[in-house]
Amino acid sequence: METSAAEKNYRDEDFYKCFSRLYTDITLNAKAPWMKEGLPERGLAYNPNSGVIFGGINSIILEMRAAQKGYKDSRWLSLHELKTLNIKVKPNEIATPIAYVNKYTPPVNVHPATGERFNGQKPRQRYYFMYNAEQLQNYVLSHDKEFVIGKQIIAAKALNIMQNTGMKDIRSITDKLLNEVVRSVPKEMSALATGITQYRLAQELHIPYRPVLNAEQLNNFKHTKMTTDTLLRTVYQSEVTKDRLCAPGKQLERDQTRTVQKTKQKQHERTAEMERE
Repeated sequence: METSAAEKNYRDEDFYKCFSRLYTDITLNAKAPWMKEGLPERGLAYNPNSGVIFGGINSIILEMRAAQKGYKDSRWLSLHELKTLNIKVKPNEIATPIAYVNKYTPPVNVHPATGERFNGQKPRQRYYFMYNAEQLQNYVLSHDKEFVIGKQIIAAKALNIMQNTGMKDIRSITDKLLNEVVRSVPKEMSALATGITQYRLAQELHIPYRPVLNAEQLNNFKHTKMTTDTLLRTVYQSEVTKDRLCAPGKQLERDQTRTVQKTKQKQHERTAEMERE
């Protein structure tokens, strides 16, 4: 798999700085999505070409970039895919990195953007550059409506959550999740962790969201001497706790809901056809 020199040379420290700067920017400029009431502006970030729904710290960094730039589109494609499909990026647009492996992304033996297994022609690399659909020049993804996070996926998540908690009431479920999150993060980060987690659960289930993190609490985090490591660990632990709740038996390796649903017609096709205007 062809990779850019920039991707090959991208370091863990670069990723951590990018994550921290994105968080700081959306916080200082009142763009943090977990502070906005109502239905989430976007669904979970996903790759419409491969069908992968991003998870963990990668999903969060893509969500923060979308919030920073005001993207309403949840579709993200890798730099390699854009080159292969001959799709051009708009001038002056910057990529968002996602990680295959660092201390906040446990390694799995598949490409984080495409879900494909690595081999001699498709070697592993630590980081991959992603672009949102709104950053791309004129193109249309054929049959895009057939690549959606559909009702069946949401229903499967909801069933997993009810089985994992023994509860059916969303308030009780949310309270249980937030209690688990609080136990997994540093005490001083609990308010931020619960605020982000509640928003992310609303994204998972496509339900309205009411912030639990108020403006005064968020303002305190603007001035808190919070290390990048503390921020990343807090977000990582919060996201893993939420993902486990949505997975069968709380086992992430058994989670089959992190692939974009396709219609019966599209199931007979191996790849998405790209059309450029």
